[in-house]
Amino acid sequence: MKVIIDKISNIHKYKKDWDILYQKGNFTPFQSFEWLIMLVKEYNKNILLKFSSKAYIAVLLTNRIEILFPFYIKKLGRKRGVFLLGSGGKTDYLDFMHNNEIDHLKLQFLLKSICSKFTIKKIVFQLLNSNSQSHRVLNVMKELNLERKSECAVIKLPIDPDDYYKTLSKSFKQNIRTAKNRLSKDGKNYAFRTFFSNTIDVNKLDDYKKIYKQRYTEKNTKFNVIDRLFRNYDIYFDALNKVTNCIVGELIIDNKIASYFVSFVDYKGGIYISRITYDSTFNRYSPGILLIESLINDIYKGNIKNCTFIDLTNGSEAYKYSFKAERHYTHLIELEMV
Repeated sequence: MKVIIDKISNIHKYKKDWDILYQKGNFTPFQSFEWLIMLVKEYNKNILLKFSSKAYIAVLLTNRIEILFPFYIKKLGRKRGVFLLGSGGKTDYLDFMHNNEIDHLKLQFLLKSICSKFTIKKIVFQLLNSNSQSHRVLNVMKELNLERKSECAVIKLPIDPDDYYKTLSKSFKQNIRTAKNRLSKDGKNYAFRTFFSNTIDVNKLDDYKKIYKQRYTEKNTKFNVIDRLFRNYDIYFDALNKVTNCIVGELIIDNKIASYFVSFVDYKGGIYISRITYDSTFNRYSPGILLIESLINDIYKGNIKNCTFIDLTNGSEAYKYSFKAERHYTHLIELEMV
């Protein structure tokens, strides 16, 4: 075995190998090569992070490429260590690329090589999906020093829509009916629209950003100078016209966007909703609830093909479980290499 450590700017020469491993493995859309390029861009846009770190890709070779590990080394400040590319950003699930036969000894060899080259001991993995092979491998490594988990939610959709709808509580179904009745009584028209990557109107970006900023400000009253000045790049808005697997859904009330989501589809039949927000002036009509309900109806009507689950990603908001979402977790893992 040998390890090659290359500059992150040379990432494109590993595209073919990355794509092969990605198609064979159990990964999310956030491990696609398209998304990797977005993570590199996010890193380069983060002025503070780029000032205090350097980014690389490590390659484990046997008779083939077995691991591709994009990372950055941070040697300044309190949080020193090796971090997966995307750590500290706005993305969802993080992982590195590997074949299905990865074991802890091969990963250990690669990580020790990185630590030896850069004279550093701590390695940090953030947002690792509990269903991933890499999480299972890391859990048996003796160097594991810390693990914390955060809640996520996924709606699993059976083939027969009746099998899904009958799982919803009577009170939740009544809440949906109440929202629709209010729309009717108030003389409001509403509609659900979806846009795929090649049909997304980039001129709507300003509308999406305005609604998101308004809602973010309502939820986060503290003025965060660091975010405003140094972390203002938004990977999801940029991805709308950069990646090929994006779906945007809108709930329109009287020709205005009442709520919307940004999602990404994978090759296994999943929709991963990374961002969902709404205009609070439409609160009376539960626009977030109607948005997800409309998406599920659209899937069962066949307007979105081959979808078997909706991953609502990070967060434990109550509305997710009203839709009978199931819990799963992401993990923060720290290793102390010796």
